[in-house]
Amino acid sequence: MNRDRFCLIPFSTFVYRPDGKTITCSQGKSPIGPDERLENNSINEVWNSSFMKDFRLKKINNEYVENCSTCYYDDDHGWESKRKWYLEKHSPKNLESFIAEVEENNGEVNTIPWHWEMRLSNTCNAQCVMCGPANSSKIASELSYNIKNPLLPVDYKITYEKYIRNQKAHVSNDAFIKSFKDNLEHIRLLELHGGEPWADPNVIKLLNEVSQTPYAKNIKIKTYSNCTLLTKEKIKVLNKFKGGDFHCSIDAYGKESEYVRYPLTWEDTERGLNLVLQTLKPEWNIRSISTTHLFNIWNIDQLFTVLTKYERLDIFSAPVSRPRFLITDILPLDLREEILNKFEAFKDIKSMEEIYNAMQTHLRVPQPKNNNYLITQFKKYYHYLDNVRNTNTLEIFPHLKSL
Repeated sequence: MNRDRFCLIPFSTFVYRPDGKTITCSQGKSPIGPDERLENNSINEVWNSSFMKDFRLKKINNEYVENCSTCYYDDDHGWESKRKWYLEKHSPKNLESFIAEVEENNGEVNTIPWHWEMRLSNTCNAQCVMCGPANSSKIASELSYNIKNPLLPVDYKITYEKYIRNQKAHVSNDAFIKSFKDNLEHIRLLELHGGEPWADPNVIKLLNEVSQTPYAKNIKIKTYSNCTLLTKEKIKVLNKFKGGDFHCSIDAYGKESEYVRYPLTWEDTERGLNLVLQTLKPEWNIRSISTTHLFNIWNIDQLFTVLTKYERLDIFSAPVSRPRFLITDILPLDLREEILNKFEAFKDIKSMEEIYNAMQTHLRVPQPKNNNYLITQFKKYYHYLDNVRNTNTLEIFPHLKSL
C-alpha cells in the first residue's frame, strides 16, 4: 500500500483504558476515541461509532491526523513507528480488498476486533523516570504530595491535572470484562498493559479465568512487564495460552537501573528475567525493551553487553518521545558521537544489528529548535527527582553535566 499515513490499528484493535473509555491507540498524542462506552452501549456501537468510522476513513484517505504525530515523528526520523511495525506484522493477505470493503461501508468494520489491548488500571510497583501518573499509581501518589513543588516541570503538572480529571470520570471495569468474556471466541491476541500488569490483582484473576476456558489455546498474549513481581505460578497460567510475546522492560544496568525504574532493585529485575527465560514455553517470544533517553543513553551499552549473553532473548530499543525534555536530541552532537563509538563493539553481533543501525540515525539528528527550553525543563525535572526521592542524579549520570 502506497500510503505513508495509513494505520491498521483502528481496523483490528480494541483499546481499553482504566477510565472506561476506548481509544484509537496507546501511542496517540491524546487519548481520543468514541463517546460511546461499554457500560451504556454494545460492543458494535462502540467499535463502529461515528467517531471510529470517520477516523478509519481518514486513515484510508491518507489524511494527516494531529493525534498520530508520534508515529509521523518516528517515521520522519527513520525509526520503527508503531504504525509501520503493526502494518508489517499484522497485515492480512487481502488487505487491499478489506480496506476497499470498509471504505464502501463508510468506515464500518463488520467483524469483532481480534486484537484487544487491555489496561485495567495504572496499578504499578515502580516510578519510572519516563512514565507518568496515568500509567503508574506510585507516580500519581508521589505527585499528589508534590504538585506544588516549584521544581516540578510544567509538563508534569499538566499531565497530572489531566490524570485527575480522568480519575473523576472513572467507572467500573465490569462492562468491559463482560464484553471481553462474551467475545473470547473471536479474540486471537490479548495485549496487557499497566501500570505493571502483574501488580494488578484484577488482571491476574481475569487471566486465571480465561486460561481455564477452551478459548485459551487460540489466544496469544502480548504483555509488558518490569519482571520484578513474576512467580512460577503466574508463568504457569501464561503457559496455558497459545503463546505470545513477553516484553521485559529493562532500561539500564545496576544502580542506573535502580534510578530509572525507582525503587526496583537490579537483583529483582535480573531474577525475573531469568525466570521468564527458563520457564516460559518455546511458543513464547521473549524480548527485552529498552527505552533510551537522556538518563540512560551514555551507558546503555553496558546493559546491552549483559543482555547479549542470553541466547533466547531478542533485544529491542526505542527512543523516548514523551516527555519531550527527555529526548536524547538535546545532547551536544560531539557527546552523541562518543556514544556511537561505544556501539562499534556491537557492529558484528547479529542480535544487535537493528539497534546498531537505528542508533546511527537516531543519535545524529539535529538538536531541536527549542533546545534551551527543553534543557531548562529537564534540569527542573531531575532536581525535582533528587528533591523527592533523595537521589543524586549527576553522581549516577555524570554525562548530564554537559547540559
